[in-house]
This record gives sequence, structure tokens and C-alpha cells, in this order.
Amino acid sequence: MANPVVHFEIGCRDSARTQQFFKDLFGWTIAEMGPAAMIDTGSKDGIQGHITALGHEPFNYVTVYVMVDDLTAYLEKAAALGGQTLIPPTEVPGMGHFAWFKDVDGNCLGLWKPLVPPAPPPAPEPPPAAAAPKAKRATRKPKRAAKAKKARPKAKARKKAPAKKKAGRRKRR
Repeated sequence: MANPVVHFEIGCRDSARTQQFFKDLFGWTIAEMGPAAMIDTGSKDGIQGHITALGHEPFNYVTVYVMVDDLTAYLEKAAALGGQTLIPPTEVPGMGHFAWFKDVDGNCLGLWKPLVPPAPPPAPEPPPAAAAPKAKRATRKPKRAAKAKKARPKAKARKKAPAKKKAGRRKRR
């Protein structure tokens, strides 16, 4: 499974003030959804996110969420590589589960497992069929034969014998 970055989160102390800042700055549409404010960037490019005020440390942060198929397995793998679990798998009702971990430099990243895995992208459409090459005429000589013919010396043209006149016929003038 590929592990794309699928979401971002902006942490703050005052959610209303932070929401207004990003609405004014980027023109994002922001809608309250439980304790979070979901961000619609207005583009199909990139990812969407949310703003949240946890009410405790950390207050100011930005993190991204990487989609995985097994939160616990990735938290264990991060720990084995020197990372540390910050928040164990936690349910987001009706949407999926998330977890947070610290990497070896102390950066906080999120893991995300949706309830329903995303559908695979549609297969690309095949390119339009190219026109079939035109069939070569059977009487066409191969190029080699044509070159060979040009290389041969020309035979002397024979003189045609005069046509014999048939008896009893006269030419009309």
C-alpha cells in the first residue's frame, strides 16, 4: 500500500481567531465540525485539513497525516526506528482512526486510517487507436531492387523494323 499525505492540521489557542486569519489570507472555506474546524481549500490539487484548539499543550503546531492500513504496526515501526508514540490510535466517529508520533528529531506527525479505504483511481483511458498503416501495393519493387536496376548499364535501344503494309489498305488523308 502506498502511504500518501492525506490531511493537515493547524493547532492553535483560539480557533475562531485562527479560522478568520486563514479565511482572510487564503480565501479558504472553514466549517465547524465537532471540536475541529474543517478546511476546504477550494482546490482539487493538494490536500484538505482542519484547525483545532486542543486546550492543552501543544498549542501551536502544524502536522500532516499519512494514510496507513495499520496504525499500531506503524507506531511500533516508528518506535523501533527511534520515534515515540504521542497519541495512541484514537477514533474519529464515523470517519476513521488517527495516532500521533514523534520522529527522531522530535517532529510530530499523524497517522490516519479511514473507516472505508479510498477507492482506487480509475484506470487511464487507452489512447485512441492509431490508423493502420496503408497496405503497400504488391507491384511495388523493393528499394534494393530499384537501386540495383539503376546501377546496371543500359542496353542499347533496338531499332524497330518498319511496320509491314497490309495489301489492299490505303491510308486516308
